[in-house]
Amino acid sequence: MLYKEFYPNAFKGLIKYNLKIPSLSEMMTKAPIGLKIGAANLVSITIGVYSVKAVSIPLFLAFRRCGLLSTMAVMYFTKGQTPSRSLVMASILIVSGALIAGYENMDRDLFGFTLVWLSNIAQSLYNVIVVRLN
Repeated sequence: MLYKEFYPNAFKGLIKYNLKIPSLSEMMTKAPIGLKIGAANLVSITIGVYSVKAVSIPLFLAFRRCGLLSTMAVMYFTKGQTPSRSLVMASILIVSGALIAGYENMDRDLFGFTLVWLSNIAQSLYNVIVVRLN
């Protein structure tokens, strides 16, 4: 990138392969967007790590499979987009299968459940931000 700043015609041969190496000044104009995406991803990962510590792995995986439900809710509240009937049916099947799979590990750990659902919502928000920026 710094090389491209001093030699603007560098890496022209990569354009035919749809690879564009931006200059440093062009990259700096997009830095705030990258920092926002990075911060959203860092929040999502941090909540996810703490939720793994709070609940058992099978229960964590069962509730992470319910991420489709949180994605549909986030899409509805941020974009006003209602899911199709087939998506609702698929999410019902996935959520019910996840609850059946994790049923024997469901103890009364409200803090852990909350962390896993916060992780789902944070991941859904991250996905919505990335889709909006693309």
